[in-house]
Amino acid sequence: MKKYICLFGIIITQLIFCSCKKENSTEPEKPLQKITVGYIAGNNGTIYRSSDEGKTWDTLHSGVTNKLNSVFSLNIYNTWIVGDGGLILRTTNSGINWVSQNSGTSFNLKQIFIDTVTNRSWIAGDGGTILFSSNGGDDWNAKR
Repeated sequence: MKKYICLFGIIITQLIFCSCKKENSTEPEKPLQKITVGYIAGNNGTIYRSSDEGKTWDTLHSGVTNKLNSVFSLNIYNTWIVGDGGLILRTTNSGINWVSQNSGTSFNLKQIFIDTVTNRSWIAGDGGTILFSSNGGDDWNAKR
């Protein structure tokens, strides 16, 4: 019987060079920065990172064996991963170190989203679990 690793939560943040200009503005157009870092997370605490638009992938050490379900990156340094057993992992140094954050639940966490404008963040999980952060994912509180 062959074993397969299922990978979930692929996030590749890539902004193609394009221009942005405020409507009715006299400001010159500014090109957006091209970001090419991505993460894949999956079974047994597996995390891979690519820094070349997905051409190659490096294995990162998560320090856990939980199934990892969702990845959200704010930028090349700050990324969160949520997983089974109420797991929240965070890196502030591009995946070199991952720190576990307190979720206050043992339910499997399935999805994470951080609003970069308001700094409000949400995590959804099994059993109707909803976690909320008002400080950009530094602390998490149960909403349900």
